Amino acid sequence: MVENPDPARSADLPAQRSRRTPAGIPEPTAVATHYDEMDDVYRQVWSDHAHHGLWRSGRESIEEAVEALGALAIEAADVGPGSEVIDLGSGYGATGRLLARTRDARVTSLTISPRQFDYATATDAGDPRLRHLLRDWLRNGLEPASADAVIAIESINHL
Repeated sequence: MVENPDPARSADLPAQRSRRTPAGIPEPTAVATHYDEMDDVYRQVWSDHAHHGLWRSGRESIEEAVEALGALAIEAADVGPGSEVIDLGSGYGATGRLLARTRDARVTSLTISPRQFDYATATDAGDPRLRHLLRDWLRNGLEPASADAVIAIESINHL
């Protein structure tokens, strides 16, 4: 499900890419621009998970390691069948797909990168368990307590 009529011009994202908050933290558009500019590199290195992996034996492939990290977060969040999950900083939606495939969970994924959003919506088209939103997760418009779990793999540093 797509809930953004024009991802490149989301009203939830600031118009200037280099702005910083009073605390010196980059505005969401600066983060989005970084991920859009590095899109090809991140997918080439880390697959569509766009995060580091968990190597337990050291013999895992990158794909196995990134899925292992996702599985660890899913286990820690105690996600069960039919759970409603929010994936903050969802990138290409791979953790949401993992949640749907392994736990039959319903996932709302939030990213601020138009390129990642476009990839995720194209990849997940037709799966009713997966909903992608292009918006700032600090101003996400979701109802409080609307999920059983929230997962954020390597995105907390951008919040």
